Amino acid sequence: MSRWFAITILLAWVMAVLMQPLLQTTPDVIHLDAILAPPGPDYWLGNDALGRSVGERLLAGAEIALLVSVATVLISALAGTVIGALSGYAGGMTDIVISRIIDIMLAFPGILLAIALAAVLGPGIDNLVIAISVVGWVGYARLARAQALSLKQREHVTAAIALGSRQGRILRRHIIPLMLAPLVVEASFGIAAVIVAEAGLSFLGLGVQPPQASWGSMIREGADFLLVAPHLAIFPGIAIFLVVLAANLFGDWLRSRLNVREKVG
Repeated sequence: MSRWFAITILLAWVMAVLMQPLLQTTPDVIHLDAILAPPGPDYWLGNDALGRSVGERLLAGAEIALLVSVATVLISALAGTVIGALSGYAGGMTDIVISRIIDIMLAFPGILLAIALAAVLGPGIDNLVIAISVVGWVGYARLARAQALSLKQREHVTAAIALGSRQGRILRRHIIPLMLAPLVVEASFGIAAVIVAEAGLSFLGLGVQPPQASWGSMIREGADFLLVAPHLAIFPGIAIFLVVLAANLFGDWLRSRLNVREKVG
């Protein structure tokens, strides 16, 4: 049941983003006669303090959330997998240095480090992706390293070494493909984490900047009107809750489906 709920929510999220060009939404258009209008027949989810449609801005925020989460997870997963696999397979001083770097990164609270990086880099979608990716690669590297430490003892890897295969080829052909299942599961949970991080940074003014819509910035703008127009913060909050819940439920189902057990080495 939870699997179909998660898939339905995630598909609705993606379809809402893909259908925006056909819907011809205008999230930045101001309607002076509908400032702080409550949900009704004209504007289903109401309007904000500038008279902009909350529903259309939710759709625009969905696009930002999808773009940032997919880009960040791809960058983090690629970098973390390569670094972690190299660390676990190479061993020796390479593994020691990379492991210490991972330990140092894990010693800092991820969201605080992302806030610091976003503040240094400045606001904007590109810098937001960079800031979250710098924090996010560590989890993938830790998992890839643990997998590589286990996989390099397999018979087919030993045979490849005996046949004179180069280390790069062994990593590409014999080790990394076998660790994809746990990494895909990690990526599904990473989607949820990135959405929360993006919303949090945008709420603090370090992410997406006006007039672009973000679920986090919509909550920040609606916080000043909770008593007179609570729908400004409630609807983007519900959107974040549903998508994050769906991503986590999908990750749980995927983990059980692939029978993945995280190995920490």
